[in-house]
Amino acid sequence: MTVLTSLDGDELRAVGISRAPEEQVLDLAALGMRCGVRGVVCSPREISSLRSRLGDSFDHRHARRAAHGIVGGRPKRVSTPADAVRAGANYLVIGRPITGAKSPRDAALRIADEITEGLAKA
Repeated sequence: MTVLTSLDGDELRAVGISRAPEEQVLDLAALGMRCGVRGVVCSPREISSLRSRLGDSFDHRHARRAAHGIVGGRPKRVSTPADAVRAGANYLVIGRPITGAKSPRDAALRIADEITEGLAKA
C-alpha cells in the first residue's frame, strides 16, 4: 500500500506530508522496491508515473500495477475499473461498489463487463 485513495493533498498536509499524493506514492514505491517489495497498491492515477519511474522492475505476477478501482464513496483519487486496466493495472481492489450494492452479484457482473471492455481497448 502506498497512499490511501481517500487521502488528497490537503489531508496529507494535515498529517505532516508536504508533497503531493503522486510524489508520495512514487517515493514510497521506490523505497519499497529498494527494500525488496515486489509490488504496490496505489490509485490508478499513479500507475503511468510508477511505470515511468520504476520501469519493469516490479514482477508482473505480483501487484506491480495494482489499483484501487473503487468508484464513488469516500475515495478521492480513483478511476473507473475500465480506466484502471487501460492504465495498466494488473489487479483491482473493488469493495463498496459491490458490497454496498442492492445486488452484489449484478454489480460484480457490471464491473466485470467494464473491465473486459477496458481490456479490449487497452
